[in-house]
Amino acid sequence: MAGDESFTWNAKYLRWGFLQGAFTWLSLSLIMGLVLAVFLPVGVWWAYYIGGMVVVGGVLGAVLGRREVLTAEFTPQQVRLVSRVSSRTVAVTDLTSVEVAHSGDTEKGYTMTSLQLTWPGGTREIDGDHTPALPSSLAEVLGPSVQVRETWKKLEEPPASA
Repeated sequence: MAGDESFTWNAKYLRWGFLQGAFTWLSLSLIMGLVLAVFLPVGVWWAYYIGGMVVVGGVLGAVLGRREVLTAEFTPQQVRLVSRVSSRTVAVTDLTSVEVAHSGDTEKGYTMTSLQLTWPGGTREIDGDHTPALPSSLAEVLGPSVQVRETWKKLEEPPASA
């Protein structure tokens, strides 16, 4: 195997982000604000509370977004995981698990492939377009010392249209 072989896997479907964190915290803060308004004489402080929770949600989304891997670059020696603001390099020998899962629905067939990498102290998952050849490409680059486990999830019913 040549030492210059490499393979890159890019994320297509993002998991976390600023808006998801903000909306999650907004929902929780509205519920808490209503509970406080009903049971305690809070006056206008509930508005500050809700605003603060939205800010907390935005910060939480940004922090979680740092962990969200957008690209995984594989070579026979290492895996480089790149997010929006940082990157991490994991030695191939440190990988304890490499799993590929294909999923989709009965209407469109298999549409998504998820790659999960596990090493001591960390796990990252990247979701991308359906790529049946991903396991064989990874096995070719990473070599026989790393076992790539592949699963085909049962196709689910598509969500009902309104």
